[in-house]
Amino acid sequence: MESSIRLAHVGDEGVTAICEKLLNPALESVDLSRSQFGKQGLAMLISAISEAPHVATIDLSMNNFGPFGANCIAEALICGWKISTINLSRCDLGLEGIRALSEAMTMAPNLANIDLSCSGMCEEGGFAFAEAMTKSMGIQKLILSANLLGKSCKAISVNLKHLDQLAALDLGENGFDDDAGRALAEAIPGLASLEELAVWEAPEPSDPGYDADHAWPVLPRLSADVLARLLAACRRKGFELSTDPMSL
Repeated sequence: MESSIRLAHVGDEGVTAICEKLLNPALESVDLSRSQFGKQGLAMLISAISEAPHVATIDLSMNNFGPFGANCIAEALICGWKISTINLSRCDLGLEGIRALSEAMTMAPNLANIDLSCSGMCEEGGFAFAEAMTKSMGIQKLILSANLLGKSCKAISVNLKHLDQLAALDLGENGFDDDAGRALAEAIPGLASLEELAVWEAPEPSDPGYDADHAWPVLPRLSADVLARLLAACRRKGFELSTDPMSL
């Protein structure tokens, strides 16, 4: 029996068939990225997954279900959803959805890995997430890249100390500034489980060696002193600061 399934472009009309597949007790991973669910289909799917405790990983990326979808997932997490890994990249969750999901993550002890890259978190959502971090979260891999977090990068960096199981973190392309860089450099020594850290920016034509045909991400545009401190903090932990975007 298959342990994983991958379906795309199923729409609401295909949800019933998916729900039947979820009854397979051998099924552990479900990839439903780009599935174009509507509200009704998504609500049915979340309910079905709640009844399938054997499913540990779900990919819902690139489904533009907005705050409604985030609230459905948040409610499921609060009610004891057993999912350990979830990809919500490019789902445009909105501020309301981010707030609901952030709070729900504090009540989801099984949730270990989450991708919220390019999810519409923005600066205000980043502050809401940072506040939720002060409560209990068992997150091991956290991807927050490409959300334009701005000033909330510092608040998130400061509150990393509360994520004592965190092993991998991606904060790339978020307008990372010197204040955030200093806070992150100070937080790194206290993160006992941290093994991977990515902080990067999209390249710009003004960058040395810029090549439009090979535009790889670059290190954050920090002052020389702050960047040096950040790089040194990583090296003391036994790894290099990465410019490679993470994925689940």
